[in-house]
Amino acid sequence: MIDGRAVGVRPALPGQRLDFGTFGLPIGPHTAAALLRSRTGVIRSASLPIRIWAQPFAASLVTPAPGSYVGRYVNATVRTGLHTTAVQVYVNGRFVRTVAVRENSLQSIGSLTLDAGVNTIQLVATNPSSYTRSSFTITRLDYPWPTCIIIDKSDFKLYWVRDGVLVKTYPIAIGKAGTPTPVGIWKVGMKHITSWGSVYGPRKLRLYRKTASGFVYTAYAIHGTNQEWVIGTMASHGCIRMYNRDVLELYPQVAIGTMVQTRQ
Repeated sequence: MIDGRAVGVRPALPGQRLDFGTFGLPIGPHTAAALLRSRTGVIRSASLPIRIWAQPFAASLVTPAPGSYVGRYVNATVRTGLHTTAVQVYVNGRFVRTVAVRENSLQSIGSLTLDAGVNTIQLVATNPSSYTRSSFTITRLDYPWPTCIIIDKSDFKLYWVRDGVLVKTYPIAIGKAGTPTPVGIWKVGMKHITSWGSVYGPRKLRLYRKTASGFVYTAYAIHGTNQEWVIGTMASHGCIRMYNRDVLELYPQVAIGTMVQTRQ
């Protein structure tokens, strides 16, 4: 019997193996059972669950977002589709792991270690009878120290990297054409609590610039602003301006001595 319906009847002898042939079943779960009829009565076997699988829907990469910048290490999540029991994960053609998953759900696939530059993440959605491949690209941010701040002037972004993980990306304002933000190597030399109403906003990270003789005090800093509408533009005298909520979030995470790189 399949799903409670009789699909075949065969005479049998004790110990005999019977072949009931092939049955076409729709996709999805089913149960099979046998009824054994003898002179003394009818015995029903335990039900055997059966699943007919279709090709799994492709898995999609949710975090990090495809095309985004990441650090060397990144925790990844995927969205699975129907008919999926596991996802195999590959980074640049290297097998990483297989993760058991639920159908049509958001699932963690753990931490991934990425190469420099553009990385290809391949997800293979599988079930006991089939598989479907999908591929996504993400770019590892180029940074010279495991923990550092990267100021990218070309896209008006501050990247906060800690222990090889890109913690967060913040929008910024940079120097005007006549007073550009210098390209160079710096470190955070001092931290200041400033006034909300000042040009520095509520927090300021003083930047010391690397020279041939060491790191020296400068007038440049990463700070908030009393003109938040300029974020995303060339607006300062060379300092890095952030939204006040963002500098308040970043400030306690950054230790004095943290390295900073400004680049074109």
